[in-house]
Amino acid sequence: MKTSSRRARRPLRRGGRLALVVPTALLAITAMVSPSFADDVTPDDGGDPPAVVETPAADPAPAPDPAPAPDPAPAPPKDEPKDEPKDEPKDEPKDEPKAEEPEAEEPKAEEPAAELQEIPADAVPAGEEADEGAKLVQKAAIQALDVINTDKVIVCKYSATPELGEKAQTVVIRDRPKSVTLPVTFPFDFQDAQIASIAVRHPLQGENSNTLDVDKECPPYVPPGIVVAPDLDVNDACGPGNVAYVLPPPPGHYTYVLNDNGSVTLTATTGYVFPGPSATYTYDPPVDSNAPCPATAPDRPGTTDPCGLNNAYFSSVPPSTEQYTVVPSPLVKPTTITISANPGFAFNPPGDVVYTVVDSGEPCFGPIPPEPTTVDDCGPGNAYFTDIPPSTDEYTVLPEPEEKPTKVTFTSTPGNAFDGGLTEFSYTVVDENVPCPATAPGRPATIDDCGPNNAYFTDVPESTEEYTVVAEPAEKPTTVTITANENFVFTPDEPVIYTVVDSGDLCVVVAPEEPDVTDDCGPDNAYYTTVPESTDEYTVVAEPEVNPTKITITATEGNAFDEQDTLVIVYEVTDSGEACPIYVACVYPTAQVDGATRVPVTVIPKGVIDIIDQAEALLNGFLGTYPYSYTAGATTVKILQELAPGTDPASLDAATLCGSVAGIVEEPPTVGGIAELPDTGGPAGWLVPFGVLLTMAGAALIMVRRPHSA
Repeated sequence: MKTSSRRARRPLRRGGRLALVVPTALLAITAMVSPSFADDVTPDDGGDPPAVVETPAADPAPAPDPAPAPDPAPAPPKDEPKDEPKDEPKDEPKDEPKAEEPEAEEPKAEEPAAELQEIPADAVPAGEEADEGAKLVQKAAIQALDVINTDKVIVCKYSATPELGEKAQTVVIRDRPKSVTLPVTFPFDFQDAQIASIAVRHPLQGENSNTLDVDKECPPYVPPGIVVAPDLDVNDACGPGNVAYVLPPPPGHYTYVLNDNGSVTLTATTGYVFPGPSATYTYDPPVDSNAPCPATAPDRPGTTDPCGLNNAYFSSVPPSTEQYTVVPSPLVKPTTITISANPGFAFNPPGDVVYTVVDSGEPCFGPIPPEPTTVDDCGPGNAYFTDIPPSTDEYTVLPEPEEKPTKVTFTSTPGNAFDGGLTEFSYTVVDENVPCPATAPGRPATIDDCGPNNAYFTDVPESTEEYTVVAEPAEKPTTVTITANENFVFTPDEPVIYTVVDSGDLCVVVAPEEPDVTDDCGPDNAYYTTVPESTDEYTVVAEPEVNPTKITITATEGNAFDEQDTLVIVYEVTDSGEACPIYVACVYPTAQVDGATRVPVTVIPKGVIDIIDQAEALLNGFLGTYPYSYTAGATTVKILQELAPGTDPASLDAATLCGSVAGIVEEPPTVGGIAELPDTGGPAGWLVPFGVLLTMAGAALIMVRRPHSA
């Protein structure tokens, strides 16, 4: 931020006034009547007597001398060295005093007033301290009056051929030219013998050339027709976005326009241009420091705190202001107030100011709620509370369980308590345990099929709320026990037990028929061919196990073989006693019975008759086909036929049956073990033809009788 020369001079003016109040009044008249009147006699053309011209060159030493308050001209750059006039021609004696200016300011640095004037650190010779003090007193008197002399102008004089930006050599006070009317627009070219002179402002009443500082009063040289944009002061008050140039700018040969972005554009008037050359000059937008303005938060509001927990709140809320914003939370009965500095303002220390209410926590006391109504129906353990009161702001109600509660607990809410300081109280129901009367169901129906111990209950009743039914066994139960449930009772107070009663009636079952009998010839050899199997209805016992002759059939438990409850049937075999057949056989010596041998008849003995029983015949392979021969030792046995019952074997003729004809005996061939008919011993020549004849006769008889039989 740029600071105007006038603003920089304010500390000097205030310091001078404070330090020189007393001598100001004494020296005011002297300061007004001596140098100023000497300037008044200066010719109107601005020419200066030689003495007057030289004086400013020697006197500008007091650098801290402030320029008059109404001076519109910009101050020369402060960073330019004080010895710059040394570059001017050496024949001008005024350069040497300027080189001594820094030394003249050193003693001022030791005085309080000099510190406010920012005097350089260079020390001033001790011999000049008195003169400098006098000048300060004089300046203080002039500034105290603060009256502008519009008839005079302060003129800065430059070299004969100055260049743009050249520093002035001297500064003097001259009469305002008559051609220059009021109000005066500074700076303007002052016509004098040197030509390169510029009037910069009006002097203050009583101000003279000796009190002026050429470096502070005179800007760098600007040729005629050239206008230099002055330094603009910047007003940057605390707060964001409020920086702006101090307008209007110092008077000059230009007009100005404030642009929307905060910049300022100068436009040179007719006949003037800015260096460049340019008809306009624009200042960059000023930069805001955004320094916040100090703000003070309001005091903590009062608190309202009724009995109870967390119910305290602020009684009032301070209003928001330009400096800060107040936000209560919640809006009604706030417990927190946050105060935030508005943009451009800041608290010390920075940050929001937060007020949080403090609750004392003092509880509110109330009576214990009454016990709820009890419902106690018949039956043990079924009492419960009804008409449970609802929870309130002062306490909560907890029924346990939720349905048909047996316990109700009242708990005070935070910030509340029951009388006596209790925070919790419970009621527990009392049950009278009176059981309810119950009636057991009747005896179930019974199914009793024939047979012992097979009766059982059917249609067993289901369990109910009043009683429990247990049937044993689960399938075809024979016992049903009915027990009253909890809260119920039978009269008399005991379980009801039903037991099935079996009639014991027997089932009639069919016994197996008597098995077939095997009865071979011979005595006591009959037996049963098959034996029936035992079943669920009866058991079968055969005696003996092989070729049994006796079978006992016994009905199983609950069964009988007839309506008369017959339980056992016995089958015994009856042997027919039929005698086995016996056979008539001829027995021959084996050596003389050879079908392949022919022997004289005279040497062949006759066979003898023998009786062979069936067992011997079967043992030797007899299958019932006649004749049949087999060898028995040294003989051959030839079975001829079965002996007819009642026939005496002695009556049989061996010669007829066993052979008595002499001649060749040929053993009949056997086919499959069956022998042909035996040789009867008849004549071999005529027996066969005789047999053929008989056959033919029989056939003729058949043929003759067939028509008659038809």
